[in-house]
Amino acid sequence: MPDLLKYKSFISYVAAKIRSTSVWNAADRTFKYTRRFLFFTRIFRYIKTAINIIETSAALVVLAALIIVLIPIALLFLIGFAIADFIIGTRILKGEVLRRALGRDSVYIISEAGNFGEGFARELSEKGASVFIITAAWNHKFISLTESGGIYYIRHAFFFRLKRKKLTELNKKITYLL
Repeated sequence: MPDLLKYKSFISYVAAKIRSTSVWNAADRTFKYTRRFLFFTRIFRYIKTAINIIETSAALVVLAALIIVLIPIALLFLIGFAIADFIIGTRILKGEVLRRALGRDSVYIISEAGNFGEGFARELSEKGASVFIITAAWNHKFISLTESGGIYYIRHAFFFRLKRKKLTELNKKITYLL
């Protein structure tokens, strides 16, 4: 079963992708090894001593002030982008472009196509099929659906929303090329 179809949400998909990396496996093995020898307690004792030494410096006060100011600003931007993406996604789900695209006889969904997949998608769309490419390209950030030459580019997060709201009804005419 393809990766994108195993998970019900974008967060579970991303968590599984992170857990499957070699960095995650190395970190997991390292944590298991160091737990046995109580290595962390020594490290935390040294870190605590270093923090006690640095605590009185002006650099720490300035850094703490920056963190206190920057974290709420970053959270406000994150919430703003999430709200904007939700509003745009809702409009797209109710829009005529998506209804027309899903109304064709065959619908193809391609994950991270690359050059070969782009050409294949063009051929399929020229034959009258709707082709959705799931992408993480920078030129498609914060936009849930972009149409270019009969090919529809969607973001990973929007794919899960689209799958939950619209694609479950069209199982017979959808082909996943993941």
